[in-house]
Amino acid sequence: MTFVGFWDDATATAFAVELDAAMDTLARAGCRPGTYLYHADFRGAAIWSPAMVERFQRFAASAGTKALRVAILVGSTLQKMQTKRMAEAYDHYGFFQSGEDAEAEAWLLGHASANRGT
Repeated sequence: MTFVGFWDDATATAFAVELDAAMDTLARAGCRPGTYLYHADFRGAAIWSPAMVERFQRFAASAGTKALRVAILVGSTLQKMQTKRMAEAYDHYGFFQSGEDAEAEAWLLGHASANRGT
């Protein structure tokens, strides 16, 4: 998934609809919750308002808990802090900055002893 621009309520609602559809597609394809991987690229996203951070915490609590691992790639230290706050309750999230693409992929696939980008 690639996240771009500044998000408002309408954008987040549209994302939620698309995410639910993607989850349904995976389920129909035989993918059980807890067996698939997410790669979320936030490098093109603007810094979010506190309301959007809260909303993404709810996304992390629902869809994110269905993933085996979630690698989040960000473009700045502030984005990294923001995304970590969104998913701090989950140990299957890894956080990586620009230039750490290979590390994020290796961690996502489980082939590295990466430290979750902390």
